[in-house]
Amino acid sequence: MTEERLVRKEISRVIEACHTTTLMTVDEIGRPWARRMSDHNDGAAQTLRLQTSARTHKVAHLRAHAEAGLCYFLPDERRYVFAAGTCRVVDDPVLRERHFRESLRRYWPQGPTDLDYVLLAFNRRSYVYYPGLQVGHFPPRIDAWEC
Repeated sequence: MTEERLVRKEISRVIEACHTTTLMTVDEIGRPWARRMSDHNDGAAQTLRLQTSARTHKVAHLRAHAEAGLCYFLPDERRYVFAAGTCRVVDDPVLRERHFRESLRRYWPQGPTDLDYVLLAFNRRSYVYYPGLQVGHFPPRIDAWEC
C-alpha cells in the first residue's frame, strides 16, 4: 500500500472515530468562527454531513461564505485531521430525510420536515493529517480524493 493510500485510510479512521468535530466558518464581515458539533460521519464519503438549527450563526455564515473547515482530533493519540472545503445548506427533501437520525427528534420533533432542521453538506477539497508528535511541525497535506 502506498504512503498516500495509508494516509487516506488513516484520515478516514480518525474522522470515523471522532464523535465531535470543530466547524470553522467565516462570518459576513470576514471574521473566523469555530464551534464544536456532533459528528456521525464514517470518514469514507467525499461529502460529510452535519445537522444544526436554522437559527445558528453558522447557517448565516455559510449562506454568505461557503468556504469552511472541519477539524477532527483524537486527544489520546494526539492525531488530527483538518479538512478544507465548502459547506452548503441542503434543501433537497430526499437528502434531508436520508440523513435524519431518530435521535435528532429531541431537537426537531417534526423530523426532517421541521423548519428549524438544517442539513449541511461539507465537500472536502484538501486535508492536513497530523499523525502525532513524531512528525514535528510538518504534517502531510494531500488533495481530496474521489470516493
